[in-house]
Amino acid sequence: ARFPVPGWSVWPMKIDGIDETIYFKELLDTTIKDYKIDTTRVYAVGHSNGGRMTQTLMRRMPDRFAAFGPTGSLAGSSADALEPIDNTIDRPVYIMMGEYDIAEARLLEGSAARGTVELYAKANHASFNDENWFDNGNYHTLVLYNEKHIPIVKYSIMRECPHTYTAEMAQLTWDTFLCHYSRKEDGTIVYKG
Repeated sequence: ARFPVPGWSVWPMKIDGIDETIYFKELLDTTIKDYKIDTTRVYAVGHSNGGRMTQTLMRRMPDRFAAFGPTGSLAGSSADALEPIDNTIDRPVYIMMGEYDIAEARLLEGSAARGTVELYAKANHASFNDENWFDNGNYHTLVLYNEKHIPIVKYSIMRECPHTYTAEMAQLTWDTFLCHYSRKEDGTIVYKG
């Protein structure tokens, strides 16, 4: 960029000494202490660098969130730059990319997009199945299910869309994904679809 812009220090940036998850832990703890909220229904969403931060929270604090909704960002800049993620706790995730986003959105063999979806499928005990695509004309969506047949990984490509995030995308993320998940105190996911 020609001028500095604020952004989260997230794991792909490799900035030593800065762990911004501490801020989110503090924010969640304070919010829970000061307000009456349903702690089983807390979600992390973000766009672009915020989508990267959402994925950082998914890696480092999965037990604090019921589901995740990163948009306009993948798990790395290339398929060979994706870091492994453990599969000890479910991390329901709905990833959205614009057709004309910064990174290639199509799930081409060897692409960062495909690697991201495969990585999150493996972490959530889901099989990558390139046949579960649904299309409504604007959104081209892949849904992957875990062994309990829960739609645990969802990936949408928005046609004719650049690197942006709209109110319609936010509504779609909530209506078709996030609102169906909660996380019990023991860390297990409850899906009501």
